[in-house]
Amino acid sequence: MKKRSKSVKSTIARVIVYAILIAVVISIIYPFIFMILNSFKTKSEYYSNIFGLPRSFNLQNYRIALERFDVFRLGLHSLIVTVSSLLINVTICSMAAYSFAKLKYRFYNKVLGTIIACMMIPGQVLMIPVYMIMSNLGLINNFASAILFNVAMAIPFGTYMLTTQCQNIPDEILDAAEIDGSTVPKTFVSIIMPLMKPAVMTLVILNFLQFWNELLYSMLFLQDNKTRTLTVEIATSVGKYSSNMPMMITGLLLNCLPTILIFIFFQKYISKGLMVGAVK
Repeated sequence: MKKRSKSVKSTIARVIVYAILIAVVISIIYPFIFMILNSFKTKSEYYSNIFGLPRSFNLQNYRIALERFDVFRLGLHSLIVTVSSLLINVTICSMAAYSFAKLKYRFYNKVLGTIIACMMIPGQVLMIPVYMIMSNLGLINNFASAILFNVAMAIPFGTYMLTTQCQNIPDEILDAAEIDGSTVPKTFVSIIMPLMKPAVMTLVILNFLQFWNELLYSMLFLQDNKTRTLTVEIATSVGKYSSNMPMMITGLLLNCLPTILIFIFFQKYISKGLMVGAVK
């Protein structure tokens, strides 16, 4: 009788958990499905049947959006800013992590603590001073301004994440490499980086999502159409195309597409990178 009671309770608990998980999945997937379906509708069809299926899969919105939003050129701008920020940030964070975790020196804990504390600073409070600095350096409407800011804001989290991972690498491996005559740079490249690959890949994916979708400071620094990113162009066109929602939705979908593809194809690295080192 007790076993049967436990079995019923276990089944009920499992059903509740699955129901909650299904509800969460639907809440996440539905907006994306809504965008896809409405991107194929005409303006009149959208307002007459917002939540219904499109009568036909019309690609006109995509053709017009590619022209009006200049997706390929502005997408290239976004790619330049994102990839450049990624390369610089991952390089700095991985070297800093190796330094803090394995190259013990005086006050390294205080330096690491100061860097981590920077994560608590809201980006909004830096708008005026950072803009003045970039303006004085002549970097407004220059990709370098957005790249430098992205890197600066991402360093604290990236350093903390990779330092935690690097601390789990056994010191014996590094001692053996030192005995074999390996220098610090060689040890970093040939031993540290391969062992930190899951965590580094996770950082790359998370940073890609952050840098590609960055809006506030990209609008502040890249005001000229010659340097504007795709995310900024879509955001600033909301008023212009607010009466044509299918067009607006299509533009948003095109802007989201790279991040969605990155997450779908590399999501395994996120869970692997976050779990590596959790258990020694």
